[in-house]
Amino acid sequence: MESSISMSGKKTESKNEKIAIDAGRFKQLYEAHYKQIYNYISLRINNHWDTGDLVSQVFEKLIEKYPSYRPDRGNLEAWLMGIAKNTVNDYYRKKQRRTFVSLEYLANFISLGKEPEEILVVKESNAKLIKALSKLSRKEREIMKSSA
Repeated sequence: MESSISMSGKKTESKNEKIAIDAGRFKQLYEAHYKQIYNYISLRINNHWDTGDLVSQVFEKLIEKYPSYRPDRGNLEAWLMGIAKNTVNDYYRKKQRRTFVSLEYLANFISLGKEPEEILVVKESNAKLIKALSKLSRKEREIMKSSA
């Protein structure tokens, strides 16, 4: 019988069951591929905070799915990059489900029922506001939302 220790520290034993990844192997894979996975995700989502979260998800999935890895179907690096690709795709799918209201819609909504000159002034102010908001980082925009 083969035995190994899973990442949770539990001992597993079986004849034909695939073996969970051990801590030493995980550390080796993490150190060898962290930078590559981080760069891959970072280039696709362009958000430092979300990139860190997604990289963590990739390595969590590595732990979870390692028993299903089949070396005869491809090398481990390609398999790991496939996990990273799917994680990014899931990120964008979740992001699309959120409902956003455009700033232009809000600008038009605010300016209803005013004189043409007032509407022009409000539109110019709103355009400046939109331009200024677009220069803020995601974190700064979140702070602005919470203080409004």
